[in-house]
Amino acid sequence: MRTITVDYVKNNINYLIDELTNIHEPIRIEGEKKRAIVMLEVEYFERLQLFKEVKDLRLDCKKSVQSIFGMLKHKAQTKAVSIEEMEEVIKKRRYERVIK
Repeated sequence: MRTITVDYVKNNINYLIDELTNIHEPIRIEGEKKRAIVMLEVEYFERLQLFKEVKDLRLDCKKSVQSIFGMLKHKAQTKAVSIEEMEEVIKKRRYERVIK
């Protein structure tokens, strides 16, 4: 990641915006006392957000399936559970989370 100074941003903001949309990578901006922020184009940021949402959704699904299997495993009498039944339980749990 390229690092630039606040003074560079102040003097070249229009050029910097054009450059960010061309290189599709974030740029680190350092201020006083080496404090820094990251500047990136909107499309790059939106892709990061989408990736995070997909990752969170996959993690939620994995936890739900593990929980269902854990409950079934600990029952005194086990029974076969169809995929449809498992999907229904997962949908109910997601719905309950949204309502809370």
